[in-house]
Order: sequence, then C-alpha cells, then structure tokens
Amino acid sequence: MIRSESKITVNVDVTNPGQFFACCGLLELADRLWPGAEGWFDEAKFCIACGGTLRQLLETVETTPLNSSVTDESLKRLGTLLSVKKSSLTREDLQEKEMLRTKWQQERLHLERPFNLWLDWWRNETGERTPLKTWAAKQFIVDIVRPLQSALESVLAQPVLDNILESSSEVDGLPLYFDSHTQCQSTALDTGFSLYDLRRIIPRSESTKPALELLAFVGMQRFRLFPPQRDSTFRFNVWSTPLPVSIAVIAASGMHRQPADCLYQFRLLDRTKYMKSFLPATPIGDTA
Repeated sequence: MIRSESKITVNVDVTNPGQFFACCGLLELADRLWPGAEGWFDEAKFCIACGGTLRQLLETVETTPLNSSVTDESLKRLGTLLSVKKSSLTREDLQEKEMLRTKWQQERLHLERPFNLWLDWWRNETGERTPLKTWAAKQFIVDIVRPLQSALESVLAQPVLDNILESSSEVDGLPLYFDSHTQCQSTALDTGFSLYDLRRIIPRSESTKPALELLAFVGMQRFRLFPPQRDSTFRFNVWSTPLPVSIAVIAASGMHRQPADCLYQFRLLDRTKYMKSFLPATPIGDTA
C-alpha cells in the first residue's frame, strides 16, 4: 500500500507511551475488521491504510460485547468474599474463595465478533502480574475496561476524530493510568476490593481519555515489550514504513528498524506497591 491510500489518521505524541500503544491497538483492530491493514508513524501522526474509516472502527468497538472468561456473577461473589475478613468465612466460603480466585488468575477478556480478540497480557502463564500491569491486585479489570468502552460514545460525538487520543470525557470508573501526561495520584478507590460493590459511588472522572486507555489496553496484547532493561526502562520503536500488524510487532520492539525510525524509552511510576502508571518517554538517539 502507499501512503496516499490512508483511510485513518490520528494525531499522536509518541513521548506519551499510552498514545504509542493506542496506535498499536488501532492497527490491531483495523486489521481484524479489514484484513491486510497497514500502519505507520508519520511525524506527529499515525496512519492506517485499510478498508474503512476511523469512525466506522470506533463505532464497531463501542458496540461489540466485551466479556470476561469469569462470569459477572462469579466476579461479584469473589469481590464479596475478598472484602470479608478471613476469620469470618466458613470452610465452605474459603474453598469457594480459592476456587474463584484460581479462575480469576486465569481470566481473559473477549472482545467478540467481528474482532474475536482475547486479552490476557496482564498475567503470565503462572498467573503472576506482568511488568506493565498498572492496576491494583484486587481490582477486576473488566470493571475498568467496560466503562472506557462505553465512554467511546462521547468521543464519537465529535465531528472530527483526528485528536481522539487527547479527548477527555466522563467515565464511570477508574483509568488504567496509561496516559503519561496526566498527573497520576492514587485514590482510596484504587485499592478497593471490588468495583462491583463500589461502582455506584465512584465519581465520574472527567480527565480520563477513554480512547487512549482502551486502545492501549488492546494494543498491549500483541505489542508486548521485552522485559525491562537493567535500569528498569521499557523501550519501543516508532516505525516509519507502512507495515502489516504481524511485522509492525517486530518493528515496535526495535528488532526491525529503518533509518527514519526512532527508539524511545520510558519508566513506570510506582503509585503504591502494586499500582503503577506510565511516565513520559524520551528518545534514544534521533534515528536508527
């Protein structure tokens, strides 16, 4: 494909790692909706050559069911058991709690057809958290992601969508803290036992960027960075050549680079022992 065929163009600040991953998520979703899509970074823009428009893509994402491999009822029950003192639980309760916890540690989210995308990048094969997981241990991820998906409706209300990665709106829940340009402070709700019990009293957040957060969450499934460097930094490569998603994954890792590409690095901010947020990225040299 050639650049003049681009159907999707969004403004991007690659010093914000959340925006970089959001672009990766856009490419992932575009390819699943229109196989053969290609994406690339062109100065302060991310472009995708594909068979549709950005509005069509976001409308489809906003209306596609997103479900957990653990039922809503099971998650609600687990949240209740986690919020009760262990000494107050019966033996049957403890057995049920352990059974539900095991299922939860193997949880996957499914963005259904037409995407048919399974998401589970935040845990490894043994159920342990991966380095880029930012939310608290007892938070249920489906309760964070679904409100972000619903908030796309307000993003789509805009007549022009070029600036979706900077668009803030009200969200009935918490952010994922992928937006490195937001002041990330922990709140009491961040450490809550279960958003099932708290969601009715969580104040709406007007500073969350739902498209950035949700698309980055999707992008991190396939576009996984290598383990952090010795200095605890993560690195990603901003590629400048139109690439299909299967090759873009390699380019993003820095294993396949072109002369016009640029490598960036960033760290995570420890908000608490278990909760983190992305810090801004800085370039490592100007070119490959």
